[in-house]
Amino acid sequence: TFFGAISEVENTLKDKGFERIHKSFVVNLRYVSRIEQRKLTLDNGTELPVSHHRYKDIMVSFMHACVKS
Repeated sequence: TFFGAISEVENTLKDKGFERIHKSFVVNLRYVSRIEQRKLTLDNGTELPVSHHRYKDIMVSFMHACVKS
């Protein structure tokens, strides 16, 4: 259980390869296998919603993460 703001988690993990993809989710981009406009798929098959207004930033961060790998 966590009590706090997700924005705090987002700010803490931003420089460690994590990205906020939705109001309720922060994910490690190294474990993302696919991104679509409305959802993201992790390596284990889990699908998570992607915020429409965050989509562009998520794609840019994902491409940067792929280049670093």
